[in-house]
Amino acid sequence: AISFMGYFFPIRSLSTDFLMLEPSAWPSFWICFFTIATYLNAGWLREQICIYVCPYARFQSVMFDKSTLTIAYDFTRGEPRGNRRPSAQETSPNLSMAKMNSKPLGDCIDCQVCVQVCPTGIDIRDGLQYECIGCAACIDACNNIMEKIGSAKGLIRYTTENQLAGEKKAITRPRLLGYGLAFLVTALALMSLTIYRPLAELDIQRDRNSLYRHYGDDLIENTYQIKITNKTHELLRYKIELEGPPSLRLISNGNSLMEAKNFISSQGNRTINVQVIGHLPELTSSHIPFKFTLQGLDNGSTNIMATAETSFISPRIKQE
Repeated sequence: AISFMGYFFPIRSLSTDFLMLEPSAWPSFWICFFTIATYLNAGWLREQICIYVCPYARFQSVMFDKSTLTIAYDFTRGEPRGNRRPSAQETSPNLSMAKMNSKPLGDCIDCQVCVQVCPTGIDIRDGLQYECIGCAACIDACNNIMEKIGSAKGLIRYTTENQLAGEKKAITRPRLLGYGLAFLVTALALMSLTIYRPLAELDIQRDRNSLYRHYGDDLIENTYQIKITNKTHELLRYKIELEGPPSLRLISNGNSLMEAKNFISSQGNRTINVQVIGHLPELTSSHIPFKFTLQGLDNGSTNIMATAETSFISPRIKQE
């Protein structure tokens, strides 16, 4: 549960707070929730999750074809089933001609061990079923029995329908090529997102109490809450600037530009409130788009790390 929550909270501080029994409210709630859910799923319901809840077997079945490698029972070799130990009646000299001409039994002695070891309780000899979770316990159990009775192993094994029918396994199958191409595209997309992911993130929210404030005769103020997230493992030194028309100015604590000595710790975040002021006679519209730009400062150089678009709201401009 802690490892999973580490995707959403800084894992170092989360682990430290948990060991010190000082976690905050929301991480504590979700850690308890996923701990209980994991116990119920893996400790109590167990194979019932695979049979009734997990959708994996349902959508996996559409990906199968006759050349898909699965756990299967060799019908040709195993049938007909039966105990091969001869009875006293079968060994008597008066054995009927019909019995002598009957079909010999297969390698399956119908011991039911493969059914007993199956965690979902299915009989693999009835063919592939969606309840099969591919644990291969039936393979190990059957091989053990085959070894005891002196028969070759592999009555239940990893194989394909084509191989069981004596046909060759096709490699260049349309379905296999299609899924392989889809997997390759997904992997490349994931790699590109990982490599080119932004090192920082800006989240902008307007003041919900008022769209704008009117000061004096011609000053309009908009207030914004900016949440800055540092996604790097290093200390981030930054400043925030405004990209937009010259009629808009960014202020915070009375300064026209954010101070360049602000810091955010490794994988940390910070929330600040800023104001944007516009001179009413210079505004060309009641809705002016602009950008906030987060600039990282490293060894005296400035590089843009993140941008966020928003808009400046003012009273409706009268058209002359």
